[in-house]
Amino acid sequence: MKPYGLLACACLLVGLTGCTAQLWYASGQSWQRNECFKLVNATQRNQCLQRTWLSYDQYKHELHMDQAAREHSTMP
Repeated sequence: MKPYGLLACACLLVGLTGCTAQLWYASGQSWQRNECFKLVNATQRNQCLQRTWLSYDQYKHELHMDQAAREHSTMP
């Protein structure tokens, strides 16, 4: 394989990896919404649905904030 072809494949794989995480997150959110719609109680259904509208960027931000808080709390 030519060096440019190998480089192009490597770039493609790196790009797809980032998209894959976001697509997995979106699929999970969609599945959770479908599960929420199965709830009969309107209050529980609405509370469930409210938890499913966090964007991937917001999720990543909150994840990093939680990790930083855990690291900070374990420091002497």
